[in-house]
Amino acid sequence: MDEIVTAAQHSDLETLRHLIDKELADHPEVLTNEWKHSTEAMDAALSAAARSDQPEAVDMLLDSGCPFQDGTYTTLKLYTSRH
Repeated sequence: MDEIVTAAQHSDLETLRHLIDKELADHPEVLTNEWKHSTEAMDAALSAAARSDQPEAVDMLLDSGCPFQDGTYTTLKLYTSRH
């Protein structure tokens, strides 16, 4: 989980894309889950990217299935108000 969070925090987009693909390959059940389309590591990476003001990483994670979460709603709201 540390790698994907670090990649998101530093907007290392190539590594982040690779790690998102790996997460989804390692946890294919999230692709068929009606309610949740991301892993715990992806959710942590989304929070880290938003807190670190990395809009490209946030966009990539949201596009990959991460939902807006209660715990990160305020951070993401601040993020979207600045962009």
